Amino acid sequence: TSDVRRGGLRAKNVILQGNSASISQIFDIKVANGREFNDTDTEHRAPVVLLGYDTTALLFPSGGADAIGQDVTVDGQLFSVIGTLEKRRQGISGGSNPEDNIAMMPVTSLRKLYPNKKDYVIFAKAKDPKVVTEAVEEIRDLLRRKRRLSNDKPDDFALFTSDYFLDLWNRISYLIFVLMFAVASVGLLVGGIGVMNIMLVSVTERTREIGVRKAIGAKRGNIMLQFLTEAVTLSAIGGVIGVLFGAGLSLLLRYGAHFPASLSFFWIATALIMCALIGVVFGVYPAWKAARLDPVEALRYE
Repeated sequence: TSDVRRGGLRAKNVILQGNSASISQIFDIKVANGREFNDTDTEHRAPVVLLGYDTTALLFPSGGADAIGQDVTVDGQLFSVIGTLEKRRQGISGGSNPEDNIAMMPVTSLRKLYPNKKDYVIFAKAKDPKVVTEAVEEIRDLLRRKRRLSNDKPDDFALFTSDYFLDLWNRISYLIFVLMFAVASVGLLVGGIGVMNIMLVSVTERTREIGVRKAIGAKRGNIMLQFLTEAVTLSAIGGVIGVLFGAGLSLLLRYGAHFPASLSFFWIATALIMCALIGVVFGVYPAWKAARLDPVEALRYE
């Protein structure tokens, strides 16, 4: 990274990247104004540069079209702007995209600017998604031959594919899911105990009412069903409030913070069913206790 200047304007921590002319065939890089550098620019180590969306906005507030043909300074060297890039697609992170604060030039020009830099990354793209594995093996074989590695020596380089990063993300998201499931389970347990305590208090306060109902013919099953229904209703109301809060948070992240959050009706239904089951499980004992009350003793209760 380096600062890129134009007169009194400066873009800080700009990513300097040296590429071959074929880089746009591998990545989704689109030029908004001007042109890409070509093989001739690479061969002659031409001092030309492509500026990212944010870099262009900082150095050329009047617009990217005015940047074409203008000179910018990179570490004391003048480079001619031959093109500006469109805004790059962003992943799950928020804020500004680092890939928009970039200055791309031919790899030979960057090597001339920084002759002591020896770190290189080779990007390759398979002709078809079905042959990615074959392409990886071909690249591995080519690099081993270029580096003169014998069969008994391990690779002294690393190969990464999109599947590797996808698998890494899946493992991270799975661990997050397990952690959130554990936290939610503890929350459900605490909530269930709360529901049971509330229902036990309700049974105590309504002992005389239960005695009156039994005295006029209500059976144990009727009393138990009544209190189970109340427990399920109480839990379901809590579940609805939780779903509304979660849906509001998801929409806020999606439209406020532009985070790729979405609502799943399957998990909404699962959450509501789980809340109802919590009401059933933790409401059984209070309902059973209410149904077992002796009507005579209940009528005497004050």
